[in-house]
Amino acid sequence: MDPRAGVHAVSGITPTVQVSVAPSHVEAPLDRIEALFRFGPIMTVPNADQKSVAFPQPSEKHGRWSWLRPAPGSAWTPYALDPVVPEAQFPDAAVTIEDGQLRLIAGLADDHTDPSDQEPAQ
Repeated sequence: MDPRAGVHAVSGITPTVQVSVAPSHVEAPLDRIEALFRFGPIMTVPNADQKSVAFPQPSEKHGRWSWLRPAPGSAWTPYALDPVVPEAQFPDAAVTIEDGQLRLIAGLADDHTDPSDQEPAQ
């Protein structure tokens, strides 16, 4: 259900009208919305900086993706997603198998679109 869509109110006495929520009440919460997807186990190569995980970037154009790992005794820790090569290959380092969550922070107002998708200026 799209919170920006209007709803038609119908009664037996008054005429049908379209009712919608004001955009000022909808846009800010939609920009902060997050979605979590349990994912795993995955095979990844530990990075030297320990701040990112080698994982294919999902194709969603809007928003930011990150990998969440459970930290001992505390909340989940976010890690950036490093791009992976499309060809299968054996890494030089040992691989790690782990469970975690993919997190999407929607950021619908952020401009993460491909420039080729934009309309040309007139």
